[in-house]
Amino acid sequence: MRSLLLAAALLQSPADSAPAVPADSTRRAAPAADPWFGEDKLRHFVLAGLVQGSAYGAATAAGVDRRAALVTASGITALVSLGKEWHDRRRRGVFSGRDLVWDAAGALVWGALVARAGR
Repeated sequence: MRSLLLAAALLQSPADSAPAVPADSTRRAAPAADPWFGEDKLRHFVLAGLVQGSAYGAATAAGVDRRAALVTASGITALVSLGKEWHDRRRRGVFSGRDLVWDAAGALVWGALVARAGR
């Protein structure tokens, strides 16, 4: 149990534990460290993949051909990912390019999987 707690503490992203900056604050808190690996990055990878897969499935169910559905799903995933980072920027003063890299990786993997499964 102790090793499980230690692993969870190590995986927690410092950005997740950073306090939110009040909207009326005139000073922004210094951005927390943005590591390349951590629980937050895994969430970005998985959720972007789920958005990609869901959008692709919805598009194909609506009768869109596979190639157009993949392009549509990629656009929706990009908009959701950018929207999340814009929200983080407004709420906490942090816009993470590294989160976007993980979003793109998740979308790419899921996009490849659904494109391959459709053959």
